[in-house]
Amino acid sequence: MITLQETSLSAVRLLGLRRFPGLERVDVDDLAKLLGATTERTIPAGTRLAKRGAPLGAAWFVIEGELRTTGRNGSRSVGPNQTAGMIEMVSEHREGLDIDCVTDAVVLELDKADFLAFCAENFDMLEALLRNIGAHVLARAPLEGTEQASLRSWTAGTCRFVDRLLFLHALTSFGPFGGETIADLAAALDERRESGVLVPAGRAIDRLYVVVDGSLRFGSSEFGPGSIFGFLHCVAELPLPYDLVATETTTVLSCGREIVTDLLEDNVPFALGWLQRLAQRLVERTPALTAS
Repeated sequence: MITLQETSLSAVRLLGLRRFPGLERVDVDDLAKLLGATTERTIPAGTRLAKRGAPLGAAWFVIEGELRTTGRNGSRSVGPNQTAGMIEMVSEHREGLDIDCVTDAVVLELDKADFLAFCAENFDMLEALLRNIGAHVLARAPLEGTEQASLRSWTAGTCRFVDRLLFLHALTSFGPFGGETIADLAAALDERRESGVLVPAGRAIDRLYVVVDGSLRFGSSEFGPGSIFGFLHCVAELPLPYDLVATETTTVLSCGREIVTDLLEDNVPFALGWLQRLAQRLVERTPALTAS
C-alpha cells in the first residue's frame, strides 16, 4: 500500500524534474516514466560526481542537500528540486562540469544512455523536449535561422519532384535526415511565389519555408536561396517577434508544421541528434546555466 509520505515524495520529485529547461510542460505521465528511469543515491559530502574534461554521462536531480557545479564561466549552487548537468549531458558539452557534493545529499541519478533510450521510445516526450528547448533557444536568440548560399540554379514554375529532391539533398541542414526522409519531404513540399508579409509579428508560424529564389526578411536577418526558415520556430510554437516578409517576389518550397512533426517522428535518430544540437545552442547562449 502506498503511504501519504511516499506519495508526497513522488510529487516533490516530479516537481524537481519540472525545473529542467525543457520539461516544464511535459505530460505528467511521461515525467513519471522518466522518474522511473532514475536511480536514487545517497552521497556523502565531499564526493565528486563529475570532473571537467569529458562530456557528462549522467545528470542529477537533487532531493536533499546541496551540490555545486563548476565550469569555465564560474560555479553555481544546486539545491532541492534543481538539476545538475542536465543540459550539458544532453548537449554532450565537451568540457563537461565539475559537480561536487557540498553537503550530504540525496539525488536521483539519470544515466545518459537510459535517458536517450527513453526519449527514443517515447516520441511525445521527445517532441515536448524539442519544443521546449527550442523555445528557450529562441527566447535567447530570436533571429535563429539557417543561412546558406545558393547551391543550384532554379527556374521558377518548373518544380518537379526530382528538382525538389536534388535541391533538398544538396542542403546540409537536411543531410542527417537520410534519403528516404528527404524524399518524403520533397513530396510534401509545394512551390509558392510569395511577396509581402507571410506571418505577422505576434503570430506563431505554422509552415516551413525553404528559399529557392529571392529572400525572406526577419528582423535584421535576410535569408536568401538555399536558406531554411521555420524549422525551429515550427517546433517551438512561439509567436514571432518580427514580421516574416518575402521581399518582392520570392520562390519558396513550403509545407505545414504537421509534416515537420511527422518527419521527426519517422526519423527518431535525427530528432535525437537535433535535440542534442539545440541543447548545445542553449549552453552556448545561456552562460548562467553554468555560471549563475
